[in-house]
Amino acid sequence: TGDVPYGNLMQASDGNIYATTEDGGPSGSCVIFRFDPQTNTYTDVHDFWGSDGYIPMSGLTEYNGNLYGVTIDGGAHNFGVIYRYNLSTGVYTDVFDFNTPLGSDPYAALILVNGKLYGTTQSGGSGNAGVIFQFDPSNNSYTILHHLTPSTEGAMSHGSLLHASDGKLYGTTYGGGANGSGTIFSYDITAGTFNTLHTFTDPSGGDPLSGLTEVNGVLFGTANLGGAHASGVVYSYNLNTSTYTDLHDFNGPDGTFPAGDLFLSSNGLLFGTVSQGGAGGYGTVFSLDPANNTFTTVHQFDGTDGSGSQSGFAWITTPTGVNDPTMNENAVSVFPNPSHDVISISSSITGDVSFTVLNSLGQQVMEWNENTSMNYSRQIDIADLDAGIYFLEMKTADGMVTKKFVKE
Repeated sequence: TGDVPYGNLMQASDGNIYATTEDGGPSGSCVIFRFDPQTNTYTDVHDFWGSDGYIPMSGLTEYNGNLYGVTIDGGAHNFGVIYRYNLSTGVYTDVFDFNTPLGSDPYAALILVNGKLYGTTQSGGSGNAGVIFQFDPSNNSYTILHHLTPSTEGAMSHGSLLHASDGKLYGTTYGGGANGSGTIFSYDITAGTFNTLHTFTDPSGGDPLSGLTEVNGVLFGTANLGGAHASGVVYSYNLNTSTYTDLHDFNGPDGTFPAGDLFLSSNGLLFGTVSQGGAGGYGTVFSLDPANNTFTTVHQFDGTDGSGSQSGFAWITTPTGVNDPTMNENAVSVFPNPSHDVISISSSITGDVSFTVLNSLGQQVMEWNENTSMNYSRQIDIADLDAGIYFLEMKTADGMVTKKFVKE
C-alpha cells in the first residue's frame, strides 16, 4: 500500500487527504494514497508502474476536480511525467512526458496561478540545470519559461515555487550559483524576466531543498547544509530590502538537515521539521516566530512516532468545521461554494468577530474585524485569489468556526 511518503499532504475538495509515496505498492511501484480524516481510513488509490510515471517525490495540487503531480522517473523517456488523477472517477492519466531538452526529473510540487500550473525540473534544458515551466490543464500544453544557467542562476531546484504577494514566482536551487551552494531566484510571469536574488554561501547556509514561505513581504526558508555547525539553517530574505539573514543554525540537539517547507500556522508561527538530530537522532519539529525570529524545538521524534521527516505541514479541517463546542457551525453559511469571484457570508453569531481567510498552506490571505448582529450578511470579493481551497475562520470570545470554500 506504499511506504516512504514524500511531499506535503493536501486536503482535496472531497474532504479527504491525499499524498504520494516514493516506494511500496505492488512491486515497489510507489502510490497515490487517500486518507479519510473522519474515519482514519487509508486507501491506495493508484499504483505507479513506470511507463506512466515512477517515483513521485512531491505532493499534489487540485484544479477543477483533478489532482496534478509530477514524478522524477518513468514515462515515455524515463525522465518523469506530469500526471492527473480525477477525484470523481479515480482515473489516472499521464498528461506530459519530460525529456532532456524540455527539462527532466521534476522534484517539486506544482503550484496553481490563475488556472495555470507552474513548476521546475532538477535537470534538462539548455544548461542541463533545470527549467521553470508552465502547464495549462485546459489543453495539456507545456511551455518552458526559463532555462537555468548553472554557474550564475543555480541548478537542481527541489522546492516548490511560491506565488508571492507581488505577483512574482520565487524559488530556490539546491546547487549551482557562484558558490555552488544554490540560489534564491524570482521569475516575473508578466514580464517573463528571471533574477538571481541571493547566492548561498555555506557559512550562512547552503543547498536548500525546501521552497519559500512569505510573511509580510519577507520570505522564509531552510537550507539543508551549511551554517555554524554545517547542519543547516533557517533563513529569511526581505523582498523590500533584498537582505538575506541567517536566523538559526541547527546544532544537532535541536536537529540537523532541514528539508521540508516551512508552514505558516494561524497563530502566526512558522513550523518545520528536520530529518535527523534531536535527542534520539530521529529529527525534530520546530517553530519560528517571524515577528522576533525566536526559534523553539517543539517535539523530538523518538522513532516510535516517526523519524526522518522531509516534508512540511498541511492545513486540514473536518466537515464539522467547529473548533470549540460553544460555537454553532450551523450559524454560519458561505455560498456559493465553489465560487469564481464573490462569496456571501451569512451568520447569526453576534458580537466582536475576527474574520481570517487562509489558503491551503495555512497562509493568511485576508483579515478583517467586525461587530456583527443577528442575520449578519456580507459579500467578499475573492476574484484576486488564486484558484484553490480556502478556509474562513470566524473567531469570537466563545470560540471559533471554520468554513471551507473553493475558489475556481
